[in-house]
Amino acid sequence: MSSSSTANTDGPTGVHENLWKDYKYPDMERALKLTQQGAKGMINHVNAVLPFSKATSVLDIACGPGTVYRQLFDMDIPIASSTKLLGIDIAQPMLDKIHERQKTPQPGDDKTWDLVHAWLEDATRLSAADGSQSHVLSQMGIFLIPNYSLALHEAHRVLAADGVFTMSAFRRSAWNDDIMITLEQMHPERRLPRIADVWKDKDLFKIELEKHGFHDVVIHEIPLAMTYETPDQLIESLWTTIPYIKPAVEGLSEEQIRACKDAMARKIETQFPNKVLPAVTHLAVARK
Repeated sequence: MSSSSTANTDGPTGVHENLWKDYKYPDMERALKLTQQGAKGMINHVNAVLPFSKATSVLDIACGPGTVYRQLFDMDIPIASSTKLLGIDIAQPMLDKIHERQKTPQPGDDKTWDLVHAWLEDATRLSAADGSQSHVLSQMGIFLIPNYSLALHEAHRVLAADGVFTMSAFRRSAWNDDIMITLEQMHPERRLPRIADVWKDKDLFKIELEKHGFHDVVIHEIPLAMTYETPDQLIESLWTTIPYIKPAVEGLSEEQIRACKDAMARKIETQFPNKVLPAVTHLAVARK
C-alpha cells in the first residue's frame, strides 16, 4: 500500500515517496493479517454497490503486494475471465511479490492471478485512459500522498461514468497514536508524520471527494486489530515495518533508541494487556 507524488517534499501530513519506493514489508505475515482485514471490508462494501462480477477493468492504486486482489480471490467472488485486474505502485519490491506469485502457477489461476497486471507507476500520473475503469480502488494509498488532490483527480479521470471508487484511510491506530508517538514525546525536536484532518473526519472526507467530482459518497468505519505475542517482539516489528521510523531516529544514539523501544514496550504492556492494538479506518465508497 504505497504510492506517492514526486512533486512534493516531506511534510507533517504526508509521507514522501523516498520512504516507499524501495519498501517491502519486513514482517509480511503481520502486515497481511492487518491489511486483509481492511481489504475484506472494502470488497464487501464495493461489491454491494457495483458487483465485481460486472467489472470490466479494476485499477488498484498503491496495490502493494496485491493484498486487495488476494482477499478478493480468497472470498471466491465471481469475476469474468475478460475482466482486467490492474495494479500500480511506486515500490518495486512490493510489485515483485505479485510477479513472484504469478511465476508459481496453481489451479484456478486462470480466474484469479492470471488476470492481474501490475506495474510501477505514480498515482498522480496514471497511464490509464479516461473513463476506462469500472472500479478504482486504493486501500491505504491515496491518503498518504502529499499531493492527494492530484491523485484523486486522476482516479476520477480514469473512472467510467457511474463506476465505483473506493479508498481507505486511518482515522486512528493505537500503534501510531499511542505507541510510536513515544519517540516524539521523548525527543520533541523530532516530528513524526501526521494523518491529515480531512481523512479523520467523515464530513471532511465526504466533502473532499465531492470537490473532486464524486457523488453518492458514503464513509464507513472499519475496525482493525493488530495482535502481538510480546511487547518487545511487536516493537521490533513496528520499528522495521513503519517506513518513517528510520529517518525519524537518525542521529540518535543506540542508548537513546533502546530507551525509546523500552518505553514503547512498557506502554503496550500497560495499555493493551489483552495483546490487541485496535485501529479504525474510514472507508469511502463513491460513484462518478
